[in-house]
Amino acid sequence: MLDMLSIGDKIDIFEIFVNSDGEQKKAYYSQVMDKINSTQLVITMPTQGTKMIPLSMGKRYRCEFYTGNGLFRGDFIVIERGREGNIPVIILEVRTTLKKVQRREFFRLDCTLPMKYRIAEKDETIAREQLRDMQWQDGVVLDISGGGLRFVISGALENGSYIQCKLVLEVHGNYKEFYIYGRVIDCKNKPNSVRLHECRIKFYKLSEAESDQIVSFIFTEERKKRSSK
Repeated sequence: MLDMLSIGDKIDIFEIFVNSDGEQKKAYYSQVMDKINSTQLVITMPTQGTKMIPLSMGKRYRCEFYTGNGLFRGDFIVIERGREGNIPVIILEVRTTLKKVQRREFFRLDCTLPMKYRIAEKDETIAREQLRDMQWQDGVVLDISGGGLRFVISGALENGSYIQCKLVLEVHGNYKEFYIYGRVIDCKNKPNSVRLHECRIKFYKLSEAESDQIVSFIFTEERKKRSSK
């Protein structure tokens, strides 16, 4: 039941409550320390900012796990609190089947990332070793999802045309170079600028492995932002 989880996977833990403004969620942060069996899990004591949060015994919490294969969500209860050596821990027991959260097309990470791009043909096939010697132009990514990019460039692109983007993203602690094809779905002048254009592309010819790696990058960066607040 917990086969998709690995030691070290990051966790967002949600405490759901209702106030006069409607349903709210309070998030804590933790990571997987060990798997006891198919239904029980050892995690580090959750934190909120710099404060440790000793979750309530017997209370049900919603957990989201950031794994190498995407984001998984399920409900757990706290069955024990203790220590592993000098590390405060909590033991959780699963109460619902973990389900993969399909957010790759919808969840966008606001960012500022350098990128390179070139005009491409829809069905072209170019060996990776040849790409480094091709002529690339500069751009800046404004947001990224598992399904596309929004970016700023000098000049304009025609709607419906195809480009290839070169990005360097940190995935699981290592920097990886991506060469991604996209179809231009919108390109317009950036307000108050004659030269700059803001464009959006939808990825195509993207492998499942590459998509999972991009989504992993997005979730990791989003978690860093939230933890620093």
